[in-house]
Amino acid sequence: MIYYAYPGAKVGGVHYDYLELAGKLGYDFGFFTATAGLNYSGDYFFKTGTGVYVSGDVSVPLPKFPFDMGIGLHVGHQWIENNARFGTPDYTDWSIGVSGKIEGFTISLQYVDTSIDGAACFPGSGLTSTCDARGVLSVSRTF
Repeated sequence: MIYYAYPGAKVGGVHYDYLELAGKLGYDFGFFTATAGLNYSGDYFFKTGTGVYVSGDVSVPLPKFPFDMGIGLHVGHQWIENNARFGTPDYTDWSIGVSGKIEGFTISLQYVDTSIDGAACFPGSGLTSTCDARGVLSVSRTF
């Protein structure tokens, strides 16, 4: 269970907060790991009705490379009951990336994109570029 809280964020008296149920199943095949996920919200972001997200991920370790490197592939699809209120049509997202571990830090570089074209991405909001393809560099550390 995940609760998304956006303190003070609201438009026309409608808050962004919502509750989501999420589950994943995965299996390590040795030379790759596969994971399938399902997220469900009966009252999705900004009161847009039912939201369902299904996803699949594959992670392939690269043992001959330094730093515990690996390749990750992801694809997911989001269904939203009230697309007009949300601001986009239902969409598919995908990514491909590489990651590695250095001195306890995980560094990853990904290419991410969606099936939403610019005209259908939050039209009139000034946020149309948020659906564009892009590169994402992240650095994380678990304590």
